[in-house]
Amino acid sequence: MSSQKKGANNNNSKKTKKTNNDNNENENNDDEDSYDYKQDFMPGQKYQTPDDDNGIRVFYETLYKQNANSEMAIKYCLENGLLEEEEAIKYLKKISKKK
Repeated sequence: MSSQKKGANNNNSKKTKKTNNDNNENENNDDEDSYDYKQDFMPGQKYQTPDDDNGIRVFYETLYKQNANSEMAIKYCLENGLLEEEEAIKYLKKISKKK
C-alpha cells in the first residue's frame, strides 16, 4: 500500500508542475492578449481580417473584383479590412452620405 501512496504523491507533484507551467504560459499570453489589434485596423474595419483561404472571404473578394459597385461586397471587404486605405476612406464617405 505504501508504494501506491508514493505513486499517488508523484502524480500530484506532476500535476503541480503542469499547473505551474500552465501559469507561466498564461502569463506569456497576457502580453499577447493585452495588445489591441484594433489599432492596426483599416478605416471602417470592424473584424479581424480572415485568412486567405477562408471561403467567405474568397466569395466576397471575387464578387468585389467582378462588380466593384456591389454594396454587400463593399460592406464585407470594408468591415474585414480587405480594401486599400484610400478605397476604404472613399467608401466610408460614400456610406456616411447615404445615412
